[in-house]
Amino acid sequence: MRTYLYAVLIFLSGALMRPLSGNANSFVDAGESPVIQYLGTVLYVIALPIAALTMVRGLRQRKRPASIVLIAFVIALWVFLSISWSADPALSARRAAAYAGSLLITITLAFSIPPREVIRAFVFVTLGLLALTTILLVIAPGYAIHQGGEAGVAEHAGRLRGTFGHKNEFARVTAAGVIMLWLFGRQVLRQRTLWLGFLVLAAILLLLAGSAKIIIAFPIAFVAAWMLRLPIAPAYRSLMLLALAVPVLLLYFSGILDMITDSLIVSVGRDPGMSGREEIWAVAWSSIVEHPILGQGYYAGWAAEAKETLERIKWGVSLGHAHNGFLETLLDLGSVGLVLALIPLVYIAICAIGMRRERAPLLQELAGMWVVFDITLNSAGSYLVNYNDLYPTMTLLIGFWFAQVRRGAIDDASLSLLIPSRYYANIPRG
Repeated sequence: MRTYLYAVLIFLSGALMRPLSGNANSFVDAGESPVIQYLGTVLYVIALPIAALTMVRGLRQRKRPASIVLIAFVIALWVFLSISWSADPALSARRAAAYAGSLLITITLAFSIPPREVIRAFVFVTLGLLALTTILLVIAPGYAIHQGGEAGVAEHAGRLRGTFGHKNEFARVTAAGVIMLWLFGRQVLRQRTLWLGFLVLAAILLLLAGSAKIIIAFPIAFVAAWMLRLPIAPAYRSLMLLALAVPVLLLYFSGILDMITDSLIVSVGRDPGMSGREEIWAVAWSSIVEHPILGQGYYAGWAAEAKETLERIKWGVSLGHAHNGFLETLLDLGSVGLVLALIPLVYIAICAIGMRRERAPLLQELAGMWVVFDITLNSAGSYLVNYNDLYPTMTLLIGFWFAQVRRGAIDDASLSLLIPSRYYANIPRG
């Protein structure tokens, strides 16, 4: 299963899409690359019997499934139901099948592989990604860096993308790896110098990628982790969050927050208008108003009139998504789908705030940082209900790990990783 685990994490990261597609100079759609489709199918087929046996075993033992598992199945059900009213039923059916395959992979990781193994593999995959990107940057900079004249991404010329088709894809996957490396790398690597060295390398590579969303998300994520680290009761932790929300709202309504955000975006060479996203979002909203409840079918919402409208009135360039995960979900699955898609994030946020500190402190910090990054990245990118995607998969896995901790069903090795004695020597186990 270890080989399968590494294959899944590398596949879900998207790092293989451009190398395996045979097209070195364009943003690759995983749904259109035959090699990526074949690799995904192989991983689905391996996961299918494992997931089926897991569900049969649960039915025989009459165990009540964890809430996060039920949530995942309800989301998948809504994705499949959307085919019936889709603007492009064939497209929605293909992408829904891929989403089902992704769910099979998630179930396999949740029930067949301990959290400790997933986390360790995530850390090592991150180290490999950082090392490979650095090597490519030195020996093949033309491949690792966006070049001028590339269709659809020419405006990002000079930005680092590594093996990915787009700098933002590289940045968001690397950021996820940095979260794991920050929280668990010291225990996995054992050598403090190596751990710090890779963290510094990751910071440099992220700066070279120049993703404004990542620069905005990291400070907020570290504040969230710090708050969850405080040894206070869950009720007081909730009050602290509410207390912090007040000045943030004041900054927002005063316009100061916009000024700060704009300055951060300008600092990485981007325009404060988020590269024309306002125009994209305006077109998306006009289409959402027409189909507010059900949407226009999984992956068909933007592919319908919104995409055509933008192409007609703006650049004449075909854009593959709405550049906002919340709007994309509204377009595809309607307000019902958006509510369902947000439940896993809300679930792990509540678990992180409400669980007693001694149960699994690093899992709480992981959940807090993950929620911040997921929400921030979806504010300017479309990843909320993606198939074959690291973020939705890990969101469900984190929720499942919380359920295991609550039920006392987590293995001792994983628990020791989530409650490191060197940092929390005074916290009782059990």
